[in-house]
Amino acid sequence: MTETAPKRTYGGRSVEQRRADRRRRLIDAGLELFGTVGFAATSVARLANVAGLSTRQFYEEFTDREALLLAVYDTVQTDAADALQATLRDHPDEGYVSRLPRLLRVYLGSTTSDLRRARVAYVEIIGVSRAVEQHRIGTRRQWSDFILDTLTEAADRGEIERREFSLSTAAFIGAVNGMMQDWTVIEPRPPIDAVVEEMTRMVLHGLVDLR
Repeated sequence: MTETAPKRTYGGRSVEQRRADRRRRLIDAGLELFGTVGFAATSVARLANVAGLSTRQFYEEFTDREALLLAVYDTVQTDAADALQATLRDHPDEGYVSRLPRLLRVYLGSTTSDLRRARVAYVEIIGVSRAVEQHRIGTRRQWSDFILDTLTEAADRGEIERREFSLSTAAFIGAVNGMMQDWTVIEPRPPIDAVVEEMTRMVLHGLVDLR
C-alpha cells in the first residue's frame, strides 16, 4: 500500500492556503494601485510592497503586471456576473421592460461600487497590450452572449419583435463602455440612476422594437 505524504504546513496553513492568501493580497494591491495611480504608473516593486510581499513572491503568483491586471479585471467582471445571476434567480418571471433597468442597475452598481473597480473595468484595461485587448474582447463576447440570450427570451415571450440582435448588442455594449469610461473620469459624476435611465431609454427607443 502506498502512503500519501502529509501536506506541509507553515504556521498552521498549507502551502496552497498561503499561496491563495498571497494571490488575494496581490489582487487587492492591484485594485488599489491600478484603480488610483493607474496601470502605467505602477511597478511590480510597488505592488509587492502594498501587498506586504517580496517581488519574488509576486512572480511566484503572476508572470507580470499584465497578468495581475487581468486577474483584477476578471474579479470585477465575475462579481458583476454573479450579481446579475442572483437577480435573475430572484425575479424569474419579470417582464423585459422592468427587467432591463433592474439588470443595468445591478451591473453598474457592482462595477461602480468602488471607483477603483470602475477605473479598472472601463479605463485601465484599455490599450495596454494586444494580449490584454484579446482578453477584454473575450470578456465582451461573454457579455454579448448574455445580452443575446436575454433578448431572445424576451422575443420568445412576445415582449419584443424577433430579429437579428447581434448588431444591436454590439452597439449597446459599445455605448455602455463609452458612457462608463466618461463617467469614471469626469467630475462631478452623474448618479448611477441617471445613467441607468439613459441606457434604458436608448435600448427601449432605439435598439429593440417593443410589442
